[in-house]
Amino acid sequence: MKRKNLKSIIHNFAHSFQAFDFRISQYPLLIQLCWLYKKHGANWVEVDILKNSIQPDVAVNREIKQRIQDYSDWLPELCLSQNADPKIIKELKIRVTIDFDSATVFKSSRNERVLQVKTDYLCIDDLGNILEDSIVESEVVKKQNYENYQQRAQAEAGKRCS
Repeated sequence: MKRKNLKSIIHNFAHSFQAFDFRISQYPLLIQLCWLYKKHGANWVEVDILKNSIQPDVAVNREIKQRIQDYSDWLPELCLSQNADPKIIKELKIRVTIDFDSATVFKSSRNERVLQVKTDYLCIDDLGNILEDSIVESEVVKKQNYENYQQRAQAEAGKRCS
């Protein structure tokens, strides 16, 4: 088994985990993060793949738990397909953050926004080697998928008062 493949495996795993259009799971993380932002104002989620833990606590729901389980199930298969032993992975954390404040209009569509999605990952192998990196990508989403309810409520309250 090749230990040198681990960096590539973890990078591909983290990239897939945050991606909107590639699904090992039927629960896209981007939609979950938009929901989390709408409901709680949180723009990030951090998961420990091996411990099945999720932060912040408000992010814990059935869909996110299922996504983590789907990816946990896929990790050994991915490792073996790259001739690496999945047992050498002792820690794997992924943090996905969306910068909702810097969303830009997609082309000329008033209803779609381009969001910057940043994924940081940390992997520690059985020898204590640390693999970490970041991936930054742009994703297009419908504006209503991420609008903060509080902002919408304030705008509506302002209209009623004027």
